[in-house]
Amino acid sequence: MFYWGILFTPLKKGTDDYDEWFENNVDFSEIKKVVGDGDLVFIQVMYSYGFPDSYYVCLSDPDQDNPKIFGIDSEETFYTNEGKLEDFLNSFMTKDEFLLSVKLFLKKIIEKLED
Repeated sequence: MFYWGILFTPLKKGTDDYDEWFENNVDFSEIKKVVGDGDLVFIQVMYSYGFPDSYYVCLSDPDQDNPKIFGIDSEETFYTNEGKLEDFLNSFMTKDEFLLSVKLFLKKIIEKLED
């Protein structure tokens, strides 16, 4: 994942985002059910090479301290509700946690090979 703080305006007429996303007939009604009827202006907070490839928070989310985060894939034009931003961020490993996990995994593999 890579941090990326840019505006995403799929429902604002006249923007490049609007033209691209409505050309593909993306339905944002489920997002509106979560964040309300305010403007759907987002900040893209992360992107990746995975699926979905982009993650967004809506600026009109009623919980400004811990908004919902949505995964939106640009190739398939679908979205997922990833839950609260804080929980989403806490699901990542630190570099040290990742290295420990890999070392433990490799240790188990080596032990099996030695048996």
